[in-house]
Amino acid sequence: MRRTLAGHSACRGHTSLVDIDLGTFNIDASAARQALTPKAKAIIVPHLFGLSADLTELEALGVPIIEDCAQTLGATEQGRRAGSIGILTVCSFYATKLLCAGEGGMVLSRDESLLERVRRLREYDKTPSLYPGSTNLKMTDLHAAIGLAQLERLDSFLERRRWLAEEYRAALSGVGLVCQPCQPGTRTPTIDLSYASQILRPQRTDFTISSGALRREGSSAESRYFARSIAILGWTGSLLPRKQNGRHFPFHCSRH
Repeated sequence: MRRTLAGHSACRGHTSLVDIDLGTFNIDASAARQALTPKAKAIIVPHLFGLSADLTELEALGVPIIEDCAQTLGATEQGRRAGSIGILTVCSFYATKLLCAGEGGMVLSRDESLLERVRRLREYDKTPSLYPGSTNLKMTDLHAAIGLAQLERLDSFLERRRWLAEEYRAALSGVGLVCQPCQPGTRTPTIDLSYASQILRPQRTDFTISSGALRREGSSAESRYFARSIAILGWTGSLLPRKQNGRHFPFHCSRH
């Protein structure tokens, strides 16, 4: 999300952040509806922690969608793959992502004119003239080769993550923690999760989680970048009360 915000700021666009749905930790479609103005050009939808946002509700707003699938490859909503709905989809293949190539990423679209513009922005060496804003940020052949090999194993990776998610739920049941996001068949029966991570949410205000204690048990856990995300724009937490409530985002437990 930090890079999404930083990239949009670099384009000198006006950004309106909206709050999340605490059941999914994804963008709240009703909040997005309230934030829309006639000048809105697109809604950037980061699908977080392996759970697709409510694309059906967001599509109904009538504004083009740009999907951020860095954490959600393999997830579905209403039987549709996350990343297959927006006019553009951005993927990341960094080491912590669902599909790891070491570094790099990919932009997907069915619109060839948009893809050609992305290609010009990605690499200026092969263009007949320098395109405004062009860079030299192409993915290396080595990283691409690793990514293709990993792609063949993606289904097994996702199955392993789902198994680990159930292990977390079983181990932490009855100790005052809720593992988020919610499971298929409960609040979001039409969404299939790919489980990029597991969020631990205390049910009691006096509950304290120790990252050190979790690490001693072999689970990598850390507080994440939620507060720093909106700092890029110089905003304060009061604008996004649900996102900034630290009690809802204590730890992000990786899955390996």
